[in-house]
Amino acid sequence: MSTVTSINKTEAPEQIILANPHGLTTSNTMHLALDTRNAEVLSILSHDDDVMVRENVATNLHIDAETIARLSTDEDEGVRNYTAANPATPAHILEAMRTDGITWDYYIAQNPNASAALLDSLASKHADKVTTDTAVASHPNTSVETLNRLAKGYEVTKVAVAKNPNATIETLFLMTVRKEDHDLQRAVVANMNASEVTLDNIARVTYLEDVQVAIAQHPTTHRKTLEYLAVKGTPEAREAVQERRATDAAHTQDVEVVAA
Repeated sequence: MSTVTSINKTEAPEQIILANPHGLTTSNTMHLALDTRNAEVLSILSHDDDVMVRENVATNLHIDAETIARLSTDEDEGVRNYTAANPATPAHILEAMRTDGITWDYYIAQNPNASAALLDSLASKHADKVTTDTAVASHPNTSVETLNRLAKGYEVTKVAVAKNPNATIETLFLMTVRKEDHDLQRAVVANMNASEVTLDNIARVTYLEDVQVAIAQHPTTHRKTLEYLAVKGTPEAREAVQERRATDAAHTQDVEVVAA
């Protein structure tokens, strides 16, 4: 964009753009595209010749529906990708971008408005598109069926599945058969859906201090697993078991007092 030197410098940047779209330097326009909450200003900037300005507009949460629709078909791939990832972009636009052949699936998979059906279509059938599959596995809208498929993928995708609150007891159990998958162990023991059996299995094969402590603190951990960690665990795990028992005892006493 060209610089107009005869501008009142005390005037707000938004007012300058509304009065004269070419009234700011490129640098100032780029910053404005990121920071403004004025949808009208963003609409004007979305027509800018500078692709970096349009990319900044595409990341702004305050763009209106018309601007989103225009940017979703922008000639520049980067603009389209940023639009796809923007939480302001609605589901029906994401569906259209899924089939345009240009927008990267990875960016669509990051959008909180992506539906379970759309996410399933983004996930590879053989769980081999690591970047996109991991984004899908991390998404809170991803279905159990899709997570089960992705649980057979690469390790980084498995970890994302294990962290997802939609991961089932069965999925978490089946993913913990290899004791050397430390990141996976950490993710599974942090998931509230992990079963007693899964937690016990991990407790008996892991030597990782933080994993043992997490198991000791997990609300689902069985008494026998705590007994095992109290003897075989690291010093930190044994201490966590003692703290857990003290907390449980205090809670039981409180319940008995209330009941009485």
